[in-house]
Amino acid sequence: MIGMIKRILIVEDDPAISHSFAAFLKRKGYDVECAVDGVEGLRRLRKSAFDLVVSDIMMPRLNGLDFLAAVKEESADLPVVMVTGFAELETAITAMKKGAVDFVTKPFSYDQMEHNIRRILRSSPVTYLHDDDDGLHARLNRKVRELSILYTINEALENADRIDDLFTTITELAREITEAQSCAFYIADQENALYYLKNQSPERDKDTRPPFFSLDAAIAEHLKMEHALTWAGPHETAFYRDAAPKDTDVDSLLIAPLYVRNESFGILAVENRNGKNGRFTASDINFIHILLKKAALHIENNALCETIYKNLVDTLQSLVTTLEAKDKYTERHSHRVTQISLLIARRLGCSAEEINTLQFAAALHDIGKIGISDAILQKAGRLTDTEYEIIKQHPVIGERILQPLGMLPHEKAVIRHHHERWDGNGYPDGLAGRDIPYLARIVSLADAYDAMTSDRVYRKRLSHETALAEIKRNAWYQFDGNMVEAFFSICQDQDRALEHIMAKSA
Repeated sequence: MIGMIKRILIVEDDPAISHSFAAFLKRKGYDVECAVDGVEGLRRLRKSAFDLVVSDIMMPRLNGLDFLAAVKEESADLPVVMVTGFAELETAITAMKKGAVDFVTKPFSYDQMEHNIRRILRSSPVTYLHDDDDGLHARLNRKVRELSILYTINEALENADRIDDLFTTITELAREITEAQSCAFYIADQENALYYLKNQSPERDKDTRPPFFSLDAAIAEHLKMEHALTWAGPHETAFYRDAAPKDTDVDSLLIAPLYVRNESFGILAVENRNGKNGRFTASDINFIHILLKKAALHIENNALCETIYKNLVDTLQSLVTTLEAKDKYTERHSHRVTQISLLIARRLGCSAEEINTLQFAAALHDIGKIGISDAILQKAGRLTDTEYEIIKQHPVIGERILQPLGMLPHEKAVIRHHHERWDGNGYPDGLAGRDIPYLARIVSLADAYDAMTSDRVYRKRLSHETALAEIKRNAWYQFDGNMVEAFFSICQDQDRALEHIMAKSA
């Protein structure tokens, strides 16, 4: 009956395992009973009905294989999943010949086991039971392949020492496992349903695949509830056209989310299974889920969070560099703004912590421009009012892009508020005076100076002297006057540090 609670019997002689796994399954909505061995398991089966049995193999009184045979004599259609601490292929073959629908080795992920249980319960018993010799042979071959793939996944992830290696491994393995033409991993900006390219396979797609794309809100929402979604045919995959490599038709597509510590981290997109129009299979979905789950555990268990953070920042900085490289007038702008900001901060006596915050945030102050159309960013001439309003959103977009990284409040404040003005006429929030975060005031001045002394598509650069005069004129209007004073003192230094930065970055 649709909606009926499924009943599961766990037969396991280790009470710590059986009770914790039972508690997990109960939280997932199942009705669960436990038996300490095969004898008690048979007694419970004769007393009440169950939808599925999970049984250990090594047990006292009646071992798992004999228990399995007894279950099949009494209830041939009841699916039984066998569990063992020894990954022996011969044992797996014996268990499946006796009628087991699946064979799992310890230690196993409760989440993955529950995923398998749902898959089995959704399938017709005929799918697993009453096999003739050919059907059993096919199922055994699938199990051998599955064990081989699981071994490959474990080995490959264990050998991925660096975070970049991990993402390379994920995309290459996903492609290999599903026999797909291409694969890409994207970092998620949850609030805007934007996804930024991190890694892809094959690498030759590097220059043809867009650096980011947006995902329909309904699809993004479904990914929170599903392990993966699949589409087949050009009509179904049309939404993905802007994300695919140029001149590539995506006829079949699988997208699966990666969660780290229950937070959305990114998505894996696998494209064109075998180059055909057919859908990715349930087996493909299962393996991709296993791959991403183990990747998440690998990240957590090996304490890579700090490395991930650094590498994600490096990725974002690379995106800024790519963005600026599209326009010769803004090339290395963020680098110069960072160096000028650090000069001002040191002159003002900022702490080491504030210096570190600036070093990070100033380099990414324009990351939000990734979400702005190139047609606006590179427009030859003045912007219309509408276009200017769009440009003014880049600080907000930048803050949202970086939100999942768990940045400190001071770092987020620099990204969001580097276009505020002392007189309150800035954006995005119209903050004024000392309500503007201190470090954002520093970046605001550095950003303005570099913009004035750089060629732009709509005007030639201003001279250093003209820019200084403009900054002085706007002290206590656009800029914090104390910042202006510190900047002027830097310009008067005999070591000419500012000129050195500008010349080195040219």
